[in-house]
Amino acid sequence: MKKARLAGLVVECFRNRIKPEYRCSNNGPPVSAFEYAICRVEQSSGIGESGSTVQDQRSEQLSKAAGANVSSVLEAMLDDIQPTPRGTVNEVIAAWGAQLSRFNHPGLNISDFVAQNLRDCFDRARRPVDGEVMNPSIELGRAAVEPRRLRELDPQNPEIFERIRQFEG
Repeated sequence: MKKARLAGLVVECFRNRIKPEYRCSNNGPPVSAFEYAICRVEQSSGIGESGSTVQDQRSEQLSKAAGANVSSVLEAMLDDIQPTPRGTVNEVIAAWGAQLSRFNHPGLNISDFVAQNLRDCFDRARRPVDGEVMNPSIELGRAAVEPRRLRELDPQNPEIFERIRQFEG
């Protein structure tokens, strides 16, 4: 229950939290880390060997395809976090880092960008979830009260450890 709540907040943060410093164009609106990763991959895919932007139909198609591909990987990564919450950002990056690194280009390390933003989202999500666990007037807090109370009564009871495991998982 706790991990599922945490995972939901992490996914919401990465996908939807607008960051003022992330803009896909100079005068464009701020975007989320998810959107920024996609547009940066598209932009860096359109840079030629000389380091300048190539603006022909083929390069534009390749850039759009790269954006669609990284979008698919990011969606799959976020879906993986949601139903079977991984315990740490390091587990997520270990599972998805190799696929994300395919989109790295000179001057753009998309796998590090995603890892850093996931760490930020995990940190942001952990604070409210920890607060909810301690608040018995919220569903997550009510679910946490019984295992804590039982642990105080009989700390060696294996049934209690199973209830705690179910709550935390």
